Amino acid sequence: MRQRRRQRRGGRSGSRTPVAVNVDVVLLLSNESDRGRARAADRAMRARARRDITFARRVWRPARHRFVFRFDIHDAGPDLTRRWLGSNRRLDDLIPSGGRNFRRGHEHVDMNLDAVSALGLTAPIRVFYVPSMVTSSGGTSYPPNPHPNRPQVVQTELRGSGDQHDPGEQGMVTIRMDLRDDPHTLAHELGHMLGLGHETTDRSQIMMPRDERDPNSTLGGSVSPGYIEEAAFGAEQPNAGQDPVPSLPRRIPARR
Repeated sequence: MRQRRRQRRGGRSGSRTPVAVNVDVVLLLSNESDRGRARAADRAMRARARRDITFARRVWRPARHRFVFRFDIHDAGPDLTRRWLGSNRRLDDLIPSGGRNFRRGHEHVDMNLDAVSALGLTAPIRVFYVPSMVTSSGGTSYPPNPHPNRPQVVQTELRGSGDQHDPGEQGMVTIRMDLRDDPHTLAHELGHMLGLGHETTDRSQIMMPRDERDPNSTLGGSVSPGYIEEAAFGAEQPNAGQDPVPSLPRRIPARR
């Protein structure tokens, strides 16, 4: 009996407190011109963000002994939406440069940097729900770079594996509303933010790319123990700490 009690006490003392990974979620207003349709679209965005957060918490629940996500939702409002997206209310993260070629845009970088001061964001991960964007994927992530757990940064839609992110991009995720309504996107991109790459074999894993994921396997929302340990390493690094973005000059001119 005494031996059992000693073992139990030892087990408790060896446990660790889960790391809190804070996420600021920013909602940008609809690009609908009709007022009634715009209000409906904005309500749909808020509902989707809440549903995506619920789904992401469920997907990453098996990791709760190592880390937990904490979310705070912010509404950008009409002025900031126009300031960041312009009159078309589309995130021009890429700009056409002839034929099927594109060059880098800067709207997403300006938005990421300006949102910290404009909305008082403090989380190291910032998720922006936008009405539309040029990038063809449903979501894009820009993990801290270089990530301490990988010799190369995680591949994203805009940068190949091993390329360096613009410092102003780091820590941001963009999710578009005008593509297929996919509850997996947020949970998947959060995995990238903690250093996970794409799954290549198990179609039930959340890190499998959207078009290859098995929709009949718990909505494609499984997380293997190996992924949890790798993501936990990312969550415990300074890159997942409390410094939102580097101090860089804002490229958005002051409003007059």
